[in-house]
Amino acid sequence: MPKFKPEIQKFIFPVSVDPVIFSIIDNQLHVLLVKRTHGVFNGKYSLPGGLVSQEDTSLENATARVLSEKTGAKVNYVEQLFTRSGHDPRGPTISIAYIALVDKQSVVSNAVWKPISEIKNTSLAFDHNHIIDLAVKRLTDKVNYSTLPMHFLPHPFTLPKLQQVYEIILGEPLDKSTFRKKIDETGVLFETGEQIKEGAYRPAKLYSLVNDIVFNFDSNILKSSPKP
Repeated sequence: MPKFKPEIQKFIFPVSVDPVIFSIIDNQLHVLLVKRTHGVFNGKYSLPGGLVSQEDTSLENATARVLSEKTGAKVNYVEQLFTRSGHDPRGPTISIAYIALVDKQSVVSNAVWKPISEIKNTSLAFDHNHIIDLAVKRLTDKVNYSTLPMHFLPHPFTLPKLQQVYEIILGEPLDKSTFRKKIDETGVLFETGEQIKEGAYRPAKLYSLVNDIVFNFDSNILKSSPKP
């Protein structure tokens, strides 16, 4: 039998939460990582995960607690990605992965944002490269048929900024008029009555969310956008 570390010995099958936290920085999709400073995979980057405590009232509560402890981040959105056997060399575990969005301003200095393009060429701790690959696929699929990108932006925001987030994640341009019609049909945004000037363009209207619910479209946003 493997020799467990003290924190592992408290549980028969320790349960870990492994959140993949996304953000858009410099027009690129990024993931939040922390550098391990002790134990297995010392010196390697990993997702800011941790073990579920007996004091946690739910898995979502455990995820929020772990993120707060390791990064200082405040969770704005969280969605479970999968539950499966973990890949921890210290012993058998159950790994529960999440997709999460956080308030970027709340993240402390010991956590770093890494672009997806860089992570692909970086060996992370445990099986975190694979978890991120799955999370990116889920994110792309979900963005294609939902209003999730609205949770990437600070409120209020403009429709051009929102369209830009969709295009960065999907990796394809969207037709402006079709995109706006699609967003309009959801009814999840309201005009704040304010405007902001972005670059050389005329002032753009500012919008905010009616509520925090992620709305699903009735059709794929890429398929409904005409190709040039």
